[in-house]
Amino acid sequence: EITDEIKNLPFIEFIDLNSHAKKEYFANGVGTGIDANTCFIANNSKKKKSYFKIARESFKTFKSRNLNLIVDDKEYNFKNVYFCAVQNGKYFGGGMKIAPHAIRNDDYLDLYVVHAKSKFKLVLLFPIIFLGIHGILKKNVTYIKCKNVVINMEDYNLLQIDGETRRYEGKIIVKRR
Repeated sequence: EITDEIKNLPFIEFIDLNSHAKKEYFANGVGTGIDANTCFIANNSKKKKSYFKIARESFKTFKSRNLNLIVDDKEYNFKNVYFCAVQNGKYFGGGMKIAPHAIRNDDYLDLYVVHAKSKFKLVLLFPIIFLGIHGILKKNVTYIKCKNVVINMEDYNLLQIDGETRRYEGKIIVKRR
């Protein structure tokens, strides 16, 4: 019986590139950065490849960005961000345990921001993140349990919602009911 879970899904609000206000519910997670780029490549590829291989392709072209967040009314600023994931579930990308503490039917979301000064550092972090033991990497991974997130990522307008990509303008608002 999943009726109660469906009634309590978190949602995202954003403005698409056609200036239409959108509200979409999600079961697992929302992200912007290299994970959205990876989903975009996967969704538009004619060949079936593993998430890891596609992520490796994304690493070659993706550039880190600065990120401004408002999390439960508190402001955060990050430099050199590779991705920001707001999760309801533990996994994305076919098995990457991005949110090991997530509980799907609690009243919270799990926010992870991965930031590093170089792509080389990110490549070293990736296997640790994949296994879900990245909580030990406090210098490069920020984790916040929250209810509401406003995301402003400069010069980037691609997001993924449960693996499906969308383009947006301005800010993204993610809320737990």
